Amino acid sequence: MKLMAGKILFISHDATRTGAPIVFLHQLEWLRRNSNFEMHFLLLDGGPLLEKFERLGKVYLWKTKLQPANVFQRGVNKVSRLIKPQKSYQEKLIKLLDQVGFELIYSNTVASHLVAADLKKKLNIPWISHIHEMPYSIDAFYKKAMAKEILDLIDVKIVVSKATRNLLLQNYPIQANRLKLIYECVPLGISEKATDSIEDIKKGWGSQDDFIVGGSGVMSWRKGIDLFINISRIIESKPEGKKIKFVWVGELKNEVVQGYYYECQRLGVKPSIVFTGSTAQPLKYFQAFDIFILTSREDPFPLVCLEAATIGKPVLCFEESGGIPELIENGGGSIIPYLDVEAFSNEILKYASNSTLCEESGEKVRLAVSNYDVEAVAPSILTLIQETIVA
Repeated sequence: MKLMAGKILFISHDATRTGAPIVFLHQLEWLRRNSNFEMHFLLLDGGPLLEKFERLGKVYLWKTKLQPANVFQRGVNKVSRLIKPQKSYQEKLIKLLDQVGFELIYSNTVASHLVAADLKKKLNIPWISHIHEMPYSIDAFYKKAMAKEILDLIDVKIVVSKATRNLLLQNYPIQANRLKLIYECVPLGISEKATDSIEDIKKGWGSQDDFIVGGSGVMSWRKGIDLFINISRIIESKPEGKKIKFVWVGELKNEVVQGYYYECQRLGVKPSIVFTGSTAQPLKYFQAFDIFILTSREDPFPLVCLEAATIGKPVLCFEESGGIPELIENGGGSIIPYLDVEAFSNEILKYASNSTLCEESGEKVRLAVSNYDVEAVAPSILTLIQETIVA
């Protein structure tokens, strides 16, 4: 297909170092290299990845409290704050965007729907929504964003796994012919050269000879941080579990960490989970894992599993929890009955006692994740964008 030119407004709910914005940037960077579109970005909130968006094109900020991306917007912000409240600034911004001459709105996550819907009405151009959420997250945080009057405005909805597609069709007034399945993706060359060796990392954890069970993500109920802790306690209570160490990579949530320490004190046991905190290079720690466990109750197709798979780490997850069972359905890990922490613990023990199983499963998942390379997935997004503009 001949490459088209034109202007596209991409909307991200924020620029945090979390799955949806990171995957979005992987795809956007590919589009920058492989298309002639002029790319503009509207960020509804800030975060440490802001500069990466700025490298790809012009950035507009939805909130005046965020650091403006350019001199013009700094002036708009200053005047708006002196004369009228935030709403006035956003009204001015919508008028500014209307003057640019965009051909398409491409929003990332349901969290962007309400703003994207207002822009769709104003700009009267096609709208593609890339939906990463499943029903719990939607109903808990974004229910208004999935109302029928909003969904009817969207020309094409991208879903990131079969599980996500099926649950959206079951729970919301969505037309199946407006859904397009495009899996999440990751650059296969993402495994940056670690600044620390595996030996040094494990030494820092006091775990030179331990079997390392890793998890990663936001410390939340949805991500199952409590289940991760419960599974670690079950493992630790068994004689064969004494040489198994659990490590969680991700931003610390004080309530969770202090709650864990409190429970350890009440139970009279020594805290054994390593919480690394947030990092720009999670694979530095992932390389030291023997297996990666996803304890999420709900997760469409998490990036952390794809990242672990790129370096050959077997992935264990709950069934009926999202899309990752689709990654490992032909091998590369284990799928455990939903929320069965005893069965999950037994599966971990099986891997810990069988190095051959770890090696074979790691190789299978490494091969499987090649289907989710950004070079294989992103062309479908470009084709969809082109088809939607000319439809």
